[in-house]
Amino acid sequence: MRPWHAPRRWSAAAPARRRWEFMRLPGESAAELDTTEAAWRLLAPHGVTPETATLLRSTTYRFRAMWAEQWRRAASSSPGTPRI
Repeated sequence: MRPWHAPRRWSAAAPARRRWEFMRLPGESAAELDTTEAAWRLLAPHGVTPETATLLRSTTYRFRAMWAEQWRRAASSSPGTPRI
């Protein structure tokens, strides 16, 4: 992923697969962004249009960051026990 920061919206793209991610801005609903029209509107400033690309899928999701109290536990003394 190659991130870049537009004046208002964080976004990232993976050029080999042409995967794009755009941050939902305050005041925007997931429903209004979960349309083909919204996808093309977000891609247009980057030169991606229906004439230059094929939109295979588009969706919205919620990123949920969490804090871990513990990253890993030490491996058990038993061979073959997976680390957690």
